[in-house]
Amino acid sequence: MEETYSHLESLSATKEIRINDIVRKKIEMVNFLNNVITTHINWTEFNTDDSTESKNLFLPLQAYLYQLPSIKNIHLIDTSSKIISSMDTSHVGDYYEHKPHKRKRKGKVYIDGIHEYKGGKELVITLCSPLIFNDKRIGALIIDLDASDVISLTSDYTGLGETGETVLAKKDSVITFITPLRFNKKYNTVLKIDPKHPSAISHGFEEGNGIIRDHYDYREKLVIASTRFIKEPGWAMVTKIDEEEALKPVMNLQRMLGLFAICAFALSFIIALIAGNYFAKPIKDLTYCVKKIRDGNLALRINIKTENEIGKLSDAFNEMTLKLSRKVEELKLSNESLNKFAYVITHDLKAPALSIRALSEIIKDEYENKQLDDAGRDMLGMMISQTKHMEEMIEGVLGSAKSGYKSKDKEYINSYNLLCSVMQNLAPPASMQIIIQKDLPDVKYNKISLIQIFQNLISNSIKYMDKSPGKIEVGGVTMENKVKFFVKDNGPGIKEEDFNKIFLMFGATQKQNVESHGIGLATVKKIITENNGEIWLESKIGDGCTFYFTIPKE
Repeated sequence: MEETYSHLESLSATKEIRINDIVRKKIEMVNFLNNVITTHINWTEFNTDDSTESKNLFLPLQAYLYQLPSIKNIHLIDTSSKIISSMDTSHVGDYYEHKPHKRKRKGKVYIDGIHEYKGGKELVITLCSPLIFNDKRIGALIIDLDASDVISLTSDYTGLGETGETVLAKKDSVITFITPLRFNKKYNTVLKIDPKHPSAISHGFEEGNGIIRDHYDYREKLVIASTRFIKEPGWAMVTKIDEEEALKPVMNLQRMLGLFAICAFALSFIIALIAGNYFAKPIKDLTYCVKKIRDGNLALRINIKTENEIGKLSDAFNEMTLKLSRKVEELKLSNESLNKFAYVITHDLKAPALSIRALSEIIKDEYENKQLDDAGRDMLGMMISQTKHMEEMIEGVLGSAKSGYKSKDKEYINSYNLLCSVMQNLAPPASMQIIIQKDLPDVKYNKISLIQIFQNLISNSIKYMDKSPGKIEVGGVTMENKVKFFVKDNGPGIKEEDFNKIFLMFGATQKQNVESHGIGLATVKKIITENNGEIWLESKIGDGCTFYFTIPKE
């Protein structure tokens, strides 16, 4: 059951992310179209009459709009829901039936839902954007966008067996499924809720996210489901599978074990009649061990030393349990590695992400009402550079996840230039004095790994600095068969009893007002040691700390 819960939760979370991304992009497109259309509309021709001028309000943009295949139709309606203008002029003068613009969402795009288009041959997502003129709401833009991306997502039954599916629904006076169902292709199916049977989709609207059992789907079938409430469009999403199918492997195992037990009993009885006590004790021992192994004791081994079939059978069971125990350990290690990898990539991408955010805020504040000058273009160039740096970091960390930290993708690196790039990413406070040795020795190393090492060591010195002004020194020296670097600060220092602890995963020492998960130094040590280097530190409380690490020469 835990495996089923985890699988459904993973599928549901992934699809929720993709739906939110689809919704966000469609809202961005609607906002863009609103700006383009309202800029080009001749407002003197905007009226509620079914005039030629009203029908042709979109005429200057018609060729441009038809080049965007995701746009199926656009209506311009007044406050009475009358269609003033439309890409399809045959609708001019009609009243728009769905009335999404009646929703009280001031200045925001409202997603009405998914509707049929062209007589049900296609499905579209309808969005409504308020139309404001002279600070007064005079109507709305109703935009129908292609819904095939949402439909294909919910129609993907990969990993959901023969009965599983993902459904989306909206709730007004009733709950309506807005995507085609796996077992009911009729569109916009209204859910009929039996009060005696709790509904899985209702749980999504009422309780939000969670795993549920003992709930029913639209077929009145008991299901195991993961529910999500998608806030922006106000939809509920359910990823589900029939309980009967989910429990089928358990039932098959139960029947198989029952059959095995019956066969073993019958065989034991026949052999006991024929051979008597010669086989009695080994069979009893074997039966006892098989039951223990079946109950989950994979460390148990059957100790029957005979040359007959019983001995061979015990050896086969021992080999089977050994393989099973290895597989269990491999799964545990794999899960642990995935969790650590998620922490590592979040930790190491934080610096360039903060740098991009800071540059974005500066550009927004400085150039909101004026054109970009040379300084602004320089900052945009820096943002592009930081984005490329993040892409390189992502590719490098993904490569480490696949092949470990011992990378064959090494190159000759100018250590000084690399450190300057790291400092630009970290953006230390102006009060912090950073001294970088200009004649740093060059090394042959994986570039992303070396960035991770310096970025983690220097960011820790900045994070824990308790003096003003703070001082950080970075240097290195070439030795006989290796290069030794150091990162030195005048911070609070580290207790000697914590020297080994800080290199363990989640082993960071706690300090007030400093957020640390103990990921960075553990990652640094793993990179260095897997590449045949060493790392250690020297520190005294109150006098700062110096980290040393080595890189072997090629």
